[in-house]
Amino acid sequence: RGRETALTNDDNDTLLVRFWELFYDGDFAWNYAFNGDTVFAATNSGLLMNSTGTPLVWDTVQLVDEFDELQVLGDAPIYAVEVFGGYVWVGSDDRMVRLNLDNLKVEKTFFVQDTLTSSEQVYAFPVPYSHTNDYGVNFHFVVEQDANITIEIYDFSMTLVKTVVNNRAFTAGTYPTSGSSRVVWDGTNGNGEKVAVGIYYFKVEYSTGEVRWDKIAVIP
Repeated sequence: RGRETALTNDDNDTLLVRFWELFYDGDFAWNYAFNGDTVFAATNSGLLMNSTGTPLVWDTVQLVDEFDELQVLGDAPIYAVEVFGGYVWVGSDDRMVRLNLDNLKVEKTFFVQDTLTSSEQVYAFPVPYSHTNDYGVNFHFVVEQDANITIEIYDFSMTLVKTVVNNRAFTAGTYPTSGSSRVVWDGTNGNGEKVAVGIYYFKVEYSTGEVRWDKIAVIP
């Protein structure tokens, strides 16, 4: 639950006071942002929007990448929202996304991540990963020279669970950036079934010969 007060002028220069209050059982609004008559609320259940003027009618904004149509944040808590420069800026615990104000699609994602300097360093995030988070596991890696990349998931017995990308071409750079450059595992096996809770390993294999390993913890 949260409350925000907005001060505006009407055509007669009369000061108008609007009270926007979010009533949402079991939820909490951390922040509000305004664009004309539209109100955005950053809540524990995601980004909500009210454009009707009716305080009890709030719609959930699906944060979908406009390039690959994947969910970017799912139902992760949103802690900050601001409208600035023709965009809606949204912040969670591990990233900030920029939404196109016209279609509310995610145009760019800014990740909170460690700085990697060489292909010897790889990691996945968020870890641990929960199936309740439908935005998946992102893989962070460096391509020092143009190469094809294969990323595979293995269980604790080193049985192949799923091939996330197979021999995909990447130009030199640090990934992810945004859009189609993201590599995401949705927490399923090769049959599309959610994997069991436990420890999994992922292998990043470069066509230049390097192979890197790290692990992912999957929780309920």
